Amino acid sequence: MAFESTRLKELAEQFPDLSKEIQNRIDRIVDLMVPFRERQYYHRDFQGKYSIKVVAPIMSPEISYDKLVIQNGSSAMQAFAQLHKLKIKEQYKIRQAYWIIVIPMC
Repeated sequence: MAFESTRLKELAEQFPDLSKEIQNRIDRIVDLMVPFRERQYYHRDFQGKYSIKVVAPIMSPEISYDKLVIQNGSSAMQAFAQLHKLKIKEQYKIRQAYWIIVIPMC
């Protein structure tokens, strides 16, 4: 949540005409890690961890990072930075590889 909020604040500074709309989105960000970190919801298989890579497959077994083409944030950022250089079909594959993990969690 902190990383995303910081990036959005930077965008608001770069685009003052959009700052109100960007701030609106910042205000609506919810940190989904909180209930797990504070053990409001706990499963023994979390083994004291609360990252999405640990929690998601336990709560939704159909979600697995092992099956993803893009398995970490750094790879995702690199892939998205290069999207504009790729053909539409390749862009679609990368977007699908990323959204497989995101959509079920929304």
